[in-house]
Amino acid sequence: MNVPGPPFDKTEDPALLGRALKRVRALCAGNGLKADSITVESSALEVRHAQAATYLELKPRQSEKRVNGKQSIGTVVQSKADMQRRIDKTILDSIGQPSKRSALLKHLLDRDDSGFGLKQKSFAISDISEDYSWSENCTTCHGQGKTACPRCNGLRQEKCPQCHGATTITCPACRGSGQITGANGQMQTCTKCQGRGQIRCTLCHGTGKITCRQCKGTGYAICTSCGGTGWHTHVVHLSVQADPHFEFDRKHLPKGLIETLDRAPQKLTESETVKISSAPIEDDPNTLGVLYDLKFPAGEISFSLKGKKTIKANLYGYDAQLSDMSPFLEKITAPGLARLQAAAQGKGNVSENIRLASKYRLIGQALLMGAQKSVRETAAALHQKFGLGLQAKTAKVIAKNADQAMALITRKPRYTGLALGLVLVAAFYGSYYLGPLRGLIAPHIPDENLHILIDLIIIFIGGTITTLSIQLTAKRALQNALGHLVNANQKKKLMPKTRSSGWWGYAGGAIVYLIMIELTVHIGASATPHWYTALRGILGL
Repeated sequence: MNVPGPPFDKTEDPALLGRALKRVRALCAGNGLKADSITVESSALEVRHAQAATYLELKPRQSEKRVNGKQSIGTVVQSKADMQRRIDKTILDSIGQPSKRSALLKHLLDRDDSGFGLKQKSFAISDISEDYSWSENCTTCHGQGKTACPRCNGLRQEKCPQCHGATTITCPACRGSGQITGANGQMQTCTKCQGRGQIRCTLCHGTGKITCRQCKGTGYAICTSCGGTGWHTHVVHLSVQADPHFEFDRKHLPKGLIETLDRAPQKLTESETVKISSAPIEDDPNTLGVLYDLKFPAGEISFSLKGKKTIKANLYGYDAQLSDMSPFLEKITAPGLARLQAAAQGKGNVSENIRLASKYRLIGQALLMGAQKSVRETAAALHQKFGLGLQAKTAKVIAKNADQAMALITRKPRYTGLALGLVLVAAFYGSYYLGPLRGLIAPHIPDENLHILIDLIIIFIGGTITTLSIQLTAKRALQNALGHLVNANQKKKLMPKTRSSGWWGYAGGAIVYLIMIELTVHIGASATPHWYTALRGILGL
């Protein structure tokens, strides 16, 4: 689209400037500047117009079935080609005829968003639905309704099932031997077959054939393809699907608005950024769609920081969205960032550096997130919240420094917790394997697989004990360092990451476990796991 909007109107709306100022003051709050030290220095704003449109592409969908007989269902057509011509005309009429066109556009205009930004969301058009039918001779029987009998191939007779076409059967009196026992007990010639052992077939009377049992001698059978009607009727149901396409004029739009329209245009209908009016496209009878006029203020705005430094930005939207602002937060928080970097590198008093750095809200939130989340998650959250005045690469540096500072401040208590956790784990494993507990439980569980499962659960519990010991021991150090940034309830919930000490905890727990079960072998305890005994045997121990 490249349709110019109406001429721009200059605007100096005080409410709009106030909303922009509120955004910058909120960004600076807690970051070294007082709200009243930030003012609007200058602005050059105008009300702009841009156009967008949602177009509907109607796509016919056909479902076909075939029924037997010559039937008139829905609109009767001459052929498939004739049906296709009628469908094409139906689609064109739906777009071209004003009443039908209006009915179709109601599907867009009756939506809460009037179809603005609608794309890749096809929907059914219930207004257009029709059945078509046409009949043709059955291709199997060529319209006769019958075919040659599949049993006799139209010959009307089939092979005799008794003699299998041989015309004779084995004599039932002598069973084919030609001899029977006479009244005097002597063998004599069979009187029924005269010694031949065969007699004429009693079913076909010596012809070798009988009347076809399937067609009763007619030579034909009902055509199974058409049910004996000689016709097939094709029935096609037409439904229509609308595929929406959204386009907009990029020429007069600011970068931030273009990004929103590309990514999630329907969000604009739920915000106050732009005012959207809609109307059906009427100047092109072959195009089905809705045209939107986007009205919004936009232009340059400058803010004064303490009357000394000026920062510029682009403003757009009635909710005063800002973009293209210089990364001024990096400069006003520079003293805190230096303290954070020193803490991350272990220079000077780490706790004091963290305390002084956290006076800046940006850094305080980075430290809170860095203590519990990954560097990537922290950087993403910082850039999302402070991105207007903070570069993405700087957010990554802050997140990394915050993570390293928290690692240093909790390092000693974490490894103290690791040592304490391994002692607790050793006591736990020892009480189970070296004490009477396992010996009491084992006889009641005959299934060896359940024994293995229980041992795995014991190992998992040991790892959990070590993890909790590390976290709880380091928790106080974390609360002391960051507790001033949250309220009392949130302070209680602060929980540090175990970091590398967590992996050492699991590794140490595994070593302690193996030591304990090895001890069961040497002291002759009955609690030695069977799987471990088998493993020692394989290793030749």
